[in-house]
Amino acid sequence: MTEAEVYYKYKKKVYGLALTLVANEFDAKDITSSVFEKYIRYIKAKNTFNSEEHMDRWFSRVTRNAAADYFREKTRQNENEMEEDISDLEEIPAGEKTKADFVVSLERRLAHQEVMQLLSPRYREVLILFYDFGYSIREIAMQLKESEGTVKTLLYRAKKKYKEIVESRGDNNE
Repeated sequence: MTEAEVYYKYKKKVYGLALTLVANEFDAKDITSSVFEKYIRYIKAKNTFNSEEHMDRWFSRVTRNAAADYFREKTRQNENEMEEDISDLEEIPAGEKTKADFVVSLERRLAHQEVMQLLSPRYREVLILFYDFGYSIREIAMQLKESEGTVKTLLYRAKKKYKEIVESRGDNNE
């Protein structure tokens, strides 16, 4: 596969994972660029992948590591909150019938991102791999180098914690 083919095959997956992990469009784009720069360096060093599965796991791992680097950098700079810049959204996206529908949809997505940010990175990662990417328990276990039992436990606890956060936020609404 050429570098361009690899880019077009993996760009949505890398960006989606980065966006879910950092919940910021601009930082997710930076992480995506960083991941593909690392891919180019990896290939230039004459490294190869054994299979598509190996390449898939490599992109997931490098994306997660880049997101972890992002959070470490944020901590060093003492930034406690990530900002979501939505000021450039001027048109109603396709699929939204009215501005009210768009606003409700946007509020739901932002609320989901806020809840995800309150979860530990480990819980967030398991939920993303399971729900967003549709990986099976076995595939997640292989990616995380954990047992299937550990992944099941993490997934159960992550869903439980997500639900607790949502319920507590609902009780605190004014």
